Amino acid sequence: MKKALLLLLPFLSFLVSHAQMPADEIQLVQQLWGKEKKAIIGDYLQLTEKEGSAFWPLYDQYQVAQSKISGERLNLMGNYTRQYSTLTDKQAQNLAKGFLSNNKAMGKLQQRYFKKMSKQVGPLQAARFMQAESYIDTKIKSALSEYIPFIREGKALTSSVH
Repeated sequence: MKKALLLLLPFLSFLVSHAQMPADEIQLVQQLWGKEKKAIIGDYLQLTEKEGSAFWPLYDQYQVAQSKISGERLNLMGNYTRQYSTLTDKQAQNLAKGFLSNNKAMGKLQQRYFKKMSKQVGPLQAARFMQAESYIDTKIKSALSEYIPFIREGKALTSSVH
């Protein structure tokens, strides 16, 4: 799974550099990446045919909802990258609230689908999926953070902070 994620790093660079692209393009990129992600999940879970027939419809539903929340996160990142050098207190407050709300929405979605998946494929496979999902999301956030400047009197911090 780690090798597959390394292949996604150029894609992540593209997302950050195009954080200001129209919503339709963001959705298109997310749909294309979702197919890639689905393959990664399938390779990791190694579902039986019976498990797969129960899991994949739920995964597809999850992915639609997750893509919406991820799109909102990308929009927040785009807003931040456009504003960070002149960020006001009010803008900083709105962005922080937006990111916190987005994280909360993602957590609620994962809880809801963990329950659904546990009923269909068992808690072990559902937990494996959530672990993989968390890993992928963490890697994406980490890669994106390399391109997002820190707030510091309107200037980006150097890499010495990392």
